[in-house]
Amino acid sequence: MTSPELLVRFGLSLERGGAHLARTMMLNELTLLLAYVNDSESNKDDYIKAIVNDNCLGKRSLSTRKLTANYLVNLYALDIDCAVFRSMLFFWNRDVEGRPLLC
Repeated sequence: MTSPELLVRFGLSLERGGAHLARTMMLNELTLLLAYVNDSESNKDDYIKAIVNDNCLGKRSLSTRKLTANYLVNLYALDIDCAVFRSMLFFWNRDVEGRPLLC
């Protein structure tokens, strides 16, 4: 396995552009989402359902909820199988003041 493949497998993105260039780190949205879906066994579908179906972020339209879900997936994976997201959750729940730095 090459170095780039290992980085992607670890949870890093090598794509040019994307959410990192188009958006902020979405700290407010991530904070609301992780407070709403507060279960360490939650999977990516649970996070997306909370955003799109439950509108836990209070977005005005379905299309905005879907866009927000896509941005958050691009930024944070929202996948417990992804080492970077799993690590972020570990520290997120232990250091409230450090959350902006984690983002």
